[in-house]
Amino acid sequence: MAHWRAILLQLKPRTLEIFLLIAVDRFNSKQAASRLGVPAFWVRRHLLKAIEHIDQNPYVA
Repeated sequence: MAHWRAILLQLKPRTLEIFLLIAVDRFNSKQAASRLGVPAFWVRRHLLKAIEHIDQNPYVA
């Protein structure tokens, strides 16, 4: 669990916020965009950055 925390804390704050809204709170990109007041494509772009960051980490199996 400590590895996950370390990985997620490397994300930029807005990217982490978006990742948590979608992965933990189960928002879809449209809902997250509405909550944050940004376009849905922007949310998807940040989510992709988060996923790529997680995938590149050697501790993630």
